[in-house]
Amino acid sequence: MKIVVTGGAGFIASHIIDYLLREGHQVLSLDNFTLGTRDHFKHHLNNPNFKFIEMDVSQEERVNQAFKEFKPECVFHMAANSDIGAGSFDAKVDLKNTFGTTVAVLEAMKKNDAKQIIFPSTSAIYGQTEGAIAENSGPLMPQSNYGAAKLAAEGFIFAFAHVNNIRVWIFRFPNVCGPRGTHGVFINFLRFLKADPTQITVAQDGKQAKPYIYVLDLVDAIMLGWQKSQNQYNVFNIGNAPLVSVNEILASLLKEKGLGEIKIHYTGNPAWPGDVVTYTFDDSKIRVLGYKPKFNSKEATDKTAYELVHNPDAYIAVYRD
Repeated sequence: MKIVVTGGAGFIASHIIDYLLREGHQVLSLDNFTLGTRDHFKHHLNNPNFKFIEMDVSQEERVNQAFKEFKPECVFHMAANSDIGAGSFDAKVDLKNTFGTTVAVLEAMKKNDAKQIIFPSTSAIYGQTEGAIAENSGPLMPQSNYGAAKLAAEGFIFAFAHVNNIRVWIFRFPNVCGPRGTHGVFINFLRFLKADPTQITVAQDGKQAKPYIYVLDLVDAIMLGWQKSQNQYNVFNIGNAPLVSVNEILASLLKEKGLGEIKIHYTGNPAWPGDVVTYTFDDSKIRVLGYKPKFNSKEATDKTAYELVHNPDAYIAVYRD
């Protein structure tokens, strides 16, 4: 199959490209390196089934031209703002990089008869909730611009798919960790510790706890849902257990670095406006298809902490201060 992967230089999308090329698909990747890096796909540059074009995916004419030349059957639309904190202080970041890219991709799909779209959404569309969140939970009241843009993109995808007979797979992610991570709590902590290994600042009280998934388990879940669920509209929460707190992640990093106890300054304030303190997914819908992650949340975060300290070359962004 001929498949476009937008945001292909990024964290999750680059692993999706690895998977698709292993399965024999032809892949066109589009990215402008806002957060991603060429290092994430350089091992494919001599593969005749892989092509990369540097571009801003919100530029509709350029996206349409790329689709016209490549003629994709399917799109993994991974291009989006994934730096939630940055979007909290400038709404245009999410409007352009998440919603704008989605509109551009859908228009290119319509003009070039691509009939499948896979879209990464987020727990942030639900806002702060109580109890386990199912796919039909509501009302949907996101607290961040990031969540709002993802929800708006979902709505536009559903409407566009209905009008243009496109098949949709939407996956609502938990927190994701693992190789090629470009930002987030792990990398932030490691940068702070490199600057001063005797003390660190932690948002709120560090007890905010969320489900985490190792990136390769996430890719397996996406591919499982795409291959096994063939409705026109396919929506899945991808969860994991147990919840892991920010304090636990810091403790894992300190252990791997051999630092022992250090002075921790708690801010008492959220990491960014609209940060959801905790949530739990009801992911029974995708588990019926056979989803079973190799690593639970604690194993995934511990593995990531180990890799960051002992195999930092897998985490290119650590060196992009």
